[in-house]
Amino acid sequence: MCNCKCGVRSTSHEVKTSGPNRGRWYWRCATGFCNFFKWDDSALPFIRHPVEAYAAAGASRSISRRPPTLSYAQQKDKETTLTKTTVKIVFLLLSKTTIGMKAQKNLTLDPAIAKIEYVSWDEDLSMWTFPASLRVYNNTIAALPTDIPNIQVDIEPIPDTLIDNILMRNDTLVDNPDIISEVELKWTEFVESPMRNRLKPFQREAVRLGIERKGRILLGNENGIGLAEQALALASVYRDEWPILLMCPSVLCETWKETVRSFFDLEDEEICVLDNATGGLFKETSILLKKRKKGNGTMKPTASNKRTKLKSLFGYKHGEESPLFSSDDDEEEEEENDEIDFVYNSVSVKFYIASHKKVLKNKTKINEQKFKVMICDASHYLKSRDQNQAKNICKMLQDHRRAILLSDSAMYSTPIDLYNQISVVNPKWYPDANAYISRYCNPRAKVFGVTVNGRSNIEELNFVLDSHIWYCPRLTEMNIEYPDPVHHKIILSIEKKVKKEFQAYLTSIEEGEEFVDEVIEKNDLLKKTSMAKKDVVCNYLEYVFDTYKRPKIAIVYYDTNTLKNIEDIMKKRKVKHIAINNLENMEEKVRNYNNSHAVQVVLIDMKLEKSSICLHSVDLVVIVDQPTNKDDLTKIESYFESDKREAPVVIKYLIAPGTMDSYLWPLAREE
Repeated sequence: MCNCKCGVRSTSHEVKTSGPNRGRWYWRCATGFCNFFKWDDSALPFIRHPVEAYAAAGASRSISRRPPTLSYAQQKDKETTLTKTTVKIVFLLLSKTTIGMKAQKNLTLDPAIAKIEYVSWDEDLSMWTFPASLRVYNNTIAALPTDIPNIQVDIEPIPDTLIDNILMRNDTLVDNPDIISEVELKWTEFVESPMRNRLKPFQREAVRLGIERKGRILLGNENGIGLAEQALALASVYRDEWPILLMCPSVLCETWKETVRSFFDLEDEEICVLDNATGGLFKETSILLKKRKKGNGTMKPTASNKRTKLKSLFGYKHGEESPLFSSDDDEEEEEENDEIDFVYNSVSVKFYIASHKKVLKNKTKINEQKFKVMICDASHYLKSRDQNQAKNICKMLQDHRRAILLSDSAMYSTPIDLYNQISVVNPKWYPDANAYISRYCNPRAKVFGVTVNGRSNIEELNFVLDSHIWYCPRLTEMNIEYPDPVHHKIILSIEKKVKKEFQAYLTSIEEGEEFVDEVIEKNDLLKKTSMAKKDVVCNYLEYVFDTYKRPKIAIVYYDTNTLKNIEDIMKKRKVKHIAINNLENMEEKVRNYNNSHAVQVVLIDMKLEKSSICLHSVDLVVIVDQPTNKDDLTKIESYFESDKREAPVVIKYLIAPGTMDSYLWPLAREE
């Protein structure tokens, strides 16, 4: 105890502000009239500050000389109780073997924590750690010094759901070796099936985790590389529980139909797009089989015979006629050749594909079908906890046995955006939304309410996600398995009346009446194709901007009207972009885009005269209009080749069947 400069007994206080001196004690004037200050070094050797010192300080304050500016009543009413510093301690489940303990740095509390059994400081994690044992965890909480007079310890324990399902979980071993669990049986069947050899190693790991979690998993490959194949491979494991309902954004329905058809080699009648269904959603379909009754077994050359030769050109299987060239005269020509019996055989639908909105409008009929397996693409659309669409679809997915969620941007989502998807995969982990928000979303009070878009205790959340909820390989992990660009074909559906405008031109090209280049140039078919795709292209780009927040995107176009529509979308969304065309400063624009972290999108004119540009920072390429030949396609893809690239680039081609895309796409891709 010492006196200040004015002769009054000084009082002892603790440093509460953050910094290296937090927790230290010092002496200062009780009245505040002089600038007396002195460190109380006697408190440093002790974990607990002497209680007698506080009592003496309070007694001396009452008998000290009172300054004339303070009345006796003010001095008497002034509280003399010791103020306490609140130190928050958060326990985190970091892995199956380690528990972490985050504590604010405090010179009084840190020595006491260091003496607790099994507790040690981890420099890499910057927190205290100890073994993940329920006994050690309880003993550590009990050993915390909660009775220090000047410190209020605020303990935030591990959630009860994690303790019950991880710390207290005892793996039951099967005594009888002849008994095989469902997980082991499904995995054995998959390993022995030809499907395994069609997948890459990271996709096989996704299927393994999906089987281990009994068909409930969130697949979030970065930029969607290999996502569709591994989801369908996992669905094939549960083939005995088909049919499957696959829900996705409306702009991707036709793309998913083509992907499912080619992956499982199904007939068109075995895949039903509910958005296009008429006369009832779930009705039994029939396939028409033509059986020749008499004749010599040979067919006269007809238009339909010629069209089968174009199967490699337009992407149709042998014997399957392109709907782009169908004619009403074909059946009459066949009738003149032979007599045919028409036999209708019922076909069971294996896959039902529907948009999110279609599922929401027909949720009652869909629930009546009692699907056992559901696939939900673009599950990040379900992030809202207030919208009816998200809540109803989440409830539907929770009520079904298998739920496979797909999201290209899951690893970049905030904890609050992941809550609905976590609840769909396994609602037992975080049944209380408010407790989840308080622990992981770093809620902060603002002027207009509380914001919950932050991140806190992310180490524990990542452990739960990795071990029980999702599988999210990164681009760097897949680069070895994808040394070349990854090509995705996006099928865009346009109106039938628009397709009829191109039918005459496509027929003329097919029959060889004129040279292809002359037909395209004379009728300006490339521009007409761009105009026909305008609305669906805009819808797809809206989906791209909703999904891909971080990757740098390149959009390749042909027509200036397409450029204007794209710029309108980005202006509406306030997306920064750079346009590269045949004008000046091309090299400077390329250099600025590669070095910029703020500009996400680059627009590239397909008619560039210079082909030596290098956009090595681009992660995703969207080719809106198709090039007319293989050389142009090679030139466009060369823009994104670079030795500096650490991850594969994804190139998406927007194809509209029934337009010139049906001719240009296979022509540019042929060897």
